[in-house]
Amino acid sequence: MNRNISWLVSVFALLPAALFPWTGHVQAQTAGADPVVEWNANMLQAISTTTAGGLFQARWAAIVHASIYDAVVSFTGDAEPYGGIQVFAPRGASVEAAVIAAAHYALVGLLPNQKPTLDAQYGSSLAARGLSISNPGVEVGEKVAAQILALRAMDGSATAQFPYTAPGSGSPGVWVPTPPAFAPASLPGGGRVTPWVMRSQSQFRVGPPPAIDSDLYGTDVNEVKAIGAQNSAVRIGPETDVAMWWVSSATIIWNPIASQVAAARKLSILESARLFALMNIAAADAVIACWDSKYTYNFWRPISAIRSADGFRITPDGGYRHLHSERQLRDRRTIER
Repeated sequence: MNRNISWLVSVFALLPAALFPWTGHVQAQTAGADPVVEWNANMLQAISTTTAGGLFQARWAAIVHASIYDAVVSFTGDAEPYGGIQVFAPRGASVEAAVIAAAHYALVGLLPNQKPTLDAQYGSSLAARGLSISNPGVEVGEKVAAQILALRAMDGSATAQFPYTAPGSGSPGVWVPTPPAFAPASLPGGGRVTPWVMRSQSQFRVGPPPAIDSDLYGTDVNEVKAIGAQNSAVRIGPETDVAMWWVSSATIIWNPIASQVAAARKLSILESARLFALMNIAAADAVIACWDSKYTYNFWRPISAIRSADGFRITPDGGYRHLHSERQLRDRRTIER
């Protein structure tokens, strides 16, 4: 396979995520807990009820947690807010009220059809802390969330889906719709969305895939075919586990892990706000970078490669040449283990 590794792997490698496995169940946290963690769970619950893909889920999570972070910074005053405009909390304002209001305001702005549920969570979240909507912190939270929503309103995500045919479609190596749905290209404009912190959408563009007439490509096709087969004789248990792990979206996978990290390390509200903002903003940019690479190369999916070449590779003369039998691959992997 292409040996390029996503830059985001390095970001998440800094977190001891493997120590806190996700149970796979998204639900609201008990009111009264860290409001950042509580509203992260509320956010995931709201996102999980939609049919939106990874790009929009990552965008929504980044907006919510940038809003929460700016709300907290309004009280500490020791860091620059992401939104760029400093809002200072007045006397008597509660930082918890600001966090709750920021998250609620952002989510209602993003997912207005879920307002009844979000309003109920909002009321119970405030009440559990002896707070009300009259607390000055509520205005702080809503103000910073409004700034973040306005900042991202014209980021290009709303126009990222449009009819698309990959240049050279139909030629070997070029993306075409895949079974079973043969759906159109997903968000071909996703790589044009305004970055959050990257200098450009292409800043972390991965290198090109191997040429389809190369030995590396032939090896990769055969490896994917052998390992990915439903009844593979060479796939090992951890590889199956990894595939099942990534069935969900990165937003749904990583945020519960971060919540467990925050709880295990007893992070303060400021520390939690910073953790979730950094992670989700990095993830939102990672999706943009991913889509930039995807539509720069328009490389076909493994299923297209396998069904077109049937485990062979295209040679310079236009024919196919078998590279590795499944038995050879199985022997090689036995040695590697």
